[in-house]
Parts: sequence; C-alpha cells; structure tokens
Amino acid sequence: MPKVRGSIPNVINGLSQQAPSLRLTSQSSDDLNTYPLIVDGLLKRPPTRHLAKLPGAAVDSNSYVHHILRDDAEQYTVTIEDDGTVRVFDFAGVEKTVNDTSGGSYFSGVTSPKEEIKALTINDYTFIINKNKTVAVGSATAPTRDYEGIVYVRQGNYGHDYKIFIDGTEQANFQTPDGGTASHSLNIRTNYIADQLRNDLVAAGYNTSPWATTRYASTLHINNTTTDFDLMAEDSLGDTALLALKDKISDIGDLPVHCKDGFKIEISGADSEDADDYWVEFKWETTNSSRGRWSETIAPGARLGLDASTMPHVLIRESDGTFTFKEADWSNRGTGDENSVPDPSFVDDKIINLTFHRNRLGFITENNTVLSQNGDFFNFYRTSLTAALDSDPIDVAPSHTKVSLLRHAVPYQDELIVFSDQTQFRLAGMKPSPPRL
Repeated sequence: MPKVRGSIPNVINGLSQQAPSLRLTSQSSDDLNTYPLIVDGLLKRPPTRHLAKLPGAAVDSNSYVHHILRDDAEQYTVTIEDDGTVRVFDFAGVEKTVNDTSGGSYFSGVTSPKEEIKALTINDYTFIINKNKTVAVGSATAPTRDYEGIVYVRQGNYGHDYKIFIDGTEQANFQTPDGGTASHSLNIRTNYIADQLRNDLVAAGYNTSPWATTRYASTLHINNTTTDFDLMAEDSLGDTALLALKDKISDIGDLPVHCKDGFKIEISGADSEDADDYWVEFKWETTNSSRGRWSETIAPGARLGLDASTMPHVLIRESDGTFTFKEADWSNRGTGDENSVPDPSFVDDKIINLTFHRNRLGFITENNTVLSQNGDFFNFYRTSLTAALDSDPIDVAPSHTKVSLLRHAVPYQDELIVFSDQTQFRLAGMKPSPPRL
C-alpha cells in the first residue's frame, strides 16, 4: 500500500472498523493506552495512582463498588458487601459513619452484590437499587369521607321560600319578607337566611349527636358520624337561590367560597365517562377563617402510594460528614384514585437500572422506562387530572417488532438513548426545571 501524506487534526472521533478510505481522518482502527483530547491532542493514557487500601472485609471480588465524586475536596468510595452492609470511605481510606435505618431487609436475597446492585448519585443523594426486589404498593389509604353535605344560600330576595329536605322530609323552612319596609332588607342577606335555616335544623335535632350542623357565612355544613342521608334544597326562585351539595356535582362553579375546612366533593364530567371525574377539597386561607379555596385532592379511601421498603433506597451525605442509608420518602398519589391516576408501571416489576435525564430520575425495567416528575425526583404520580402538565412523570414502553428487554439508558444531549438486548431506542422532547430534593 503506498504511503499517504497529510495532517490529522485529532483522533477524537473514536474507533472505526471501516476501510481507511471510508472512515474519517479523525478516526482510528485501534487506540491503545492513549487519551485523545480536542485541546491537547493525543496524549498517553494517564497512569493509575494508589490512594489507599480499603479493609479486606469492605471490598472483595463479589462486592459492589460505587464512587461519589462530590467535588475536588470530597470524594468517596461506597461498598456494599455480601450481607448488605453499606460502608463509605474517603479517598484516603478513612471510613465514614453510616447510619443504617433501613432495617437491613432491602438487600435480602442478594448473593452477588456486584451483579445485583446498581447506584446513581445526584447531589448528596445516592439512589441504590436491588435488581431482585419486586416493587409493591403501600397499604396506607386516604381518610374516608364523613357522611356530610353542604347547603349554600346563593341569593336572597323578597317574598320567597327556602327549604331543606333530609331523607325526603322537610326539616327547615324560611320565608323572606315582602320588602314592605326598609328593615326587610336585613332579612334577605344570604348569611341571615342561612342562620334561620340552621335554627330550624337545630330545633329538629340536627345538631345533636350523631348530627352536627355548622354555619360558615352563607353555607351550612351538615354532618352525621354514623349514618348516610339524602340532602335536597328547594327555593321559589327556580331552584337557583339555594343549592344542596353532597356527594357529587357537575360544575365546580357551584361551590361556595365559605365552607368547612377539609370538606371534599367529587366533580363529575361527562356522565358516561369516569376518567374525567376528580375530587376537590376546601382549604381555609387562614385558621378558622371559613373563606378559602378549592383544590384537587385524592379520592377518599384511595390507596396513597408505594411501599417504600421495596423501592430504591437512598444513601444521604449529611451536613456533619456522616451518611444515612434509609428508605426514601416517595411522594404519594395527590389526586384521583388507582384508576384515574394509576401506579407507575414498575409496580409488581423489578427495577434493573437507573438513569438521570433532563432533571428527572429514571427507573428502567425490562419493559418500560419511567421518569419522575420534572424537578421532583421522588414523585412518580401526575399532579392534576384536569390538565396534562409538561412536568408530569413519563412512563413509556418500547415499540418494536422484536422482543425488546431494556437494560440500560444513556443521556445524550437532549435525548435519552435506551438500550435493549437487540435494539436502541430514543426518547426525546422533555423540558428541564430547577431540581428539588
């Protein structure tokens, strides 16, 4: 082969098995003990340096080893032994205190830590997974809802009837005066009408245990601690002046601005669709103000979230230089229920790898890639049922003609490249936001 003359600017484009005539001049067929850099050119591979010798019990051929490079001053080696003991050493070989509050059960069943454990460090948090652990849901549920309802006086007018029916029987009735005198204007105020209706309910026994009737401005809250009941309101203004709300309403605009703190009600969308139903809860602006706002909330009795003992655990660097290994505080479902806001797909599956991309923590299972809420690494549930947010968690499965068991993911620029045994997949289109830990 004749000699070829020319300059090679660098060899930063890696190795290529193509013929020399086809590959780039910045590629080579072999690269042994060299270190190509854009600025410095081709250098010899830097040598290794012996920093310290870890105790023999801390690391052997079967231990899992992970490095935490926090900054130039703080660099650590984490080892996980056959019995699940987590140890941390600085690069001088000095062992750091690790407070293990996990109970030691997360690594049960691990026989080869180097093969069955993975870790990923984000700031002062190191997320550690046991690839053999099947993720389960938690048993805790949201509080159940009381037998309760509200009656809202929306409008006062002269010479009209306002009635409340409980279990089909009229229990309160107030008729406003005809307006013949100026003083009658005081008797058509909505809070005055609500107070008169409450007086009737109290006289009828609806403020005696197990009943309770409380007025919040122009709203009456009626509660029974033991038995459910039917609630209905009627007025002579076309049933627009007095509104009874109990279990479900169709329009969130019908809700009052004054109510009992913590009162929940379901907002129903289309009658034929359950997917667009959601729950709201009233919260006071300040303590005992009775005025507040309605916000989305979890359905009464719905399961809250994940079993933290089966989820990845965290190793946290504390401010005093010690470390804590514990269960992570994973966020619970904040709205809807198990049907409207389903659990992430890694439930009842095994997490086999971790990744971090565009300010999201990612878990890889054989069938799905699941990324946390943007900026909230511990939240894998969507925030709202009324709107799809850019920050919501991402849970996708690969689509291919071949069986694609996922193994690994690598962030590359604005994309996440996910590897299976036979195929590569690309996940793109995510927006970043400031991190929150």
